[in-house]
Amino acid sequence: MTPVVRVFVIALSYLAASLGAGCALSLWLFFEIRLSSSELFHIPESHDLKGLIAMIAVSSQFTAVLGLAPALPAIVYSERRRVRSFWFYAYGGALIGLLSYVLYFAVLTLPEPTQALQVLRHSFAFPGWGIWLLTPFSGFSGGIVYWLVAGRNAGIQRASAITQSSS
Repeated sequence: MTPVVRVFVIALSYLAASLGAGCALSLWLFFEIRLSSSELFHIPESHDLKGLIAMIAVSSQFTAVLGLAPALPAIVYSERRRVRSFWFYAYGGALIGLLSYVLYFAVLTLPEPTQALQVLRHSFAFPGWGIWLLTPFSGFSGGIVYWLVAGRNAGIQRASAITQSSS
């Protein structure tokens, strides 16, 4: 695989991982856990599926933007060291999820947040324990998706490049 194709695969894998993390985030919010009611899960009606799709789109963009800065060093490290371990990507994704939340929280503490940040602040308001469970869970899901698409082949070179370097 040429380096240009590999970079393209890594970029698409990151977008797929962001979609996976956004799906996990959205499904957690969509099926709220209700401990106080007699139902364990509140199942919405079918007309709410359009809202779920919109929520997945927004959550995926949200995780892609906030997760990029913490994910870049992990991606570069895994490519250079040829790390192909499932657990590296899964636990790395969980850690990236936590770091992304810390980054999100830091951005929200700016003195004068923009209108978009105020909307995000109110859209993703969780109880304290919920966010600390939700961000690693969505990051774990994104890490698994990344491993499935690109992580299993991290650092693999073309066969011709390997034979030329050994000569």
